[in-house]
Amino acid sequence: MGFLRLKSCFLACLFSYSVPVHALESSEVSPLAQSESSGAASGGVNPASAKSTLTTSALPPSIKDKRSRVRRDTAYTLAPRQWAASTGILGMGVNEIYGSLGLSYGFEHGLQLGANLLHLGAGVVNAQIKWNFIERGPWALSVGFSPLWLHGAWVWVLPDEGVNLGNIDVVVLPLTVTGSWQAFEHLEFDLQTRYAHSELFGDLSSSSLIFDAQMGLRQFSVTPTVRFHIQKKASVFFRAKLPLWSQMPGSVEAEFQLRPGVSVGGRSEGTFSPKFSSLYLLSLGARSRIVENTFIEFALNYGGAAETFYGSAIYPELNAEFRF
Repeated sequence: MGFLRLKSCFLACLFSYSVPVHALESSEVSPLAQSESSGAASGGVNPASAKSTLTTSALPPSIKDKRSRVRRDTAYTLAPRQWAASTGILGMGVNEIYGSLGLSYGFEHGLQLGANLLHLGAGVVNAQIKWNFIERGPWALSVGFSPLWLHGAWVWVLPDEGVNLGNIDVVVLPLTVTGSWQAFEHLEFDLQTRYAHSELFGDLSSSSLIFDAQMGLRQFSVTPTVRFHIQKKASVFFRAKLPLWSQMPGSVEAEFQLRPGVSVGGRSEGTFSPKFSSLYLLSLGARSRIVENTFIEFALNYGGAAETFYGSAIYPELNAEFRF
């Protein structure tokens, strides 16, 4: 039973991304367009500059407004000197598993730092670092790093039941690269690639069991997302989290005391490859601005990952965010 509880805890921590210039179709010519046209005729406007201006103007408000655009599973970050407080339940990210109470801050040059305060309060050390280092018109690219460290003695919410988990440590080091492309005025494509290197090591013990283990997870996954922006205040999306490669190397040594002076034990090591069917996740959801600077996102998730961690192949996920 101790091993099953340890495995469940470990897995929960492990699992925890051409714009049409439609304005030209209008028969009404704006003053800016007239100015650019007359400038081009006189040779005073650089054609490349004019093209850049038109491409940017074709982006919808949900992308042009840096203080309100979608950050989750996209390349975008908070605007400089902007705070965001978020909360959610039944998340699947490494820093969202079961629940989140996040706080993030945006710096200059597309840098964003944050943490899940709910996990910190439970004794799980974590951080969220994201850098949007390229943004050119409808294109954006970012890199993210969300380390997590769980030390059994610090996590007071772990069940006791006569088993000492204080010497167990779990370290998760996920690295992500996310690209976003505003293909059309209301259609956005996002693609996130993720590599996670995770380790569990230490021992647990009870009155009759001594269990020493070292386990790991190496996983590469991709998360494509299609997002349709209805208006400035709302969007709907379809997301698929697809683990393309997963391996779990490990070694386990256990000793069980049958009675005083009589014990049995053994050692096992090897590499296990989890099935794709137990880790994939499909999501259909919507995001909306309910009041100024307050956003809510609801998703219905389906897949093996949902059943593994929440006991059902279909489950809802709810997130809310306030920016200031």
